[in-house]
Amino acid sequence: MDQDFINAIKYGNLTINSYKITNSDAETAEMVDIYDQSFRKTGENKTDAVTFDLDGKSVSKNDLLTVYGPSDVTDTPAGHMYERNYNDTSIKFYVNDGYVTKVQINT
Repeated sequence: MDQDFINAIKYGNLTINSYKITNSDAETAEMVDIYDQSFRKTGENKTDAVTFDLDGKSVSKNDLLTVYGPSDVTDTPAGHMYERNYNDTSIKFYVNDGYVTKVQINT
């Protein structure tokens, strides 16, 4: 949760495990799991969504709010969801027991 990560999302320059996260109008996509991340693959090394779990003890809710500021909270089956939007990219943080347990990034 450093400034480089935030800037990469804001400016559409985020790459995870060789997959560039970018908007897509692809008619078909396939789900691909790489390590502990799930990608919605839309082309060669391109994805419009990635989801990954955190260990539930490294990033606290307070850390999240310090970096991203206050947010509306939505209760979901995966936990309390805090969502941010940057230039058509949505990043969702799921919090359980005071810690981020899952992150989802969509374009």
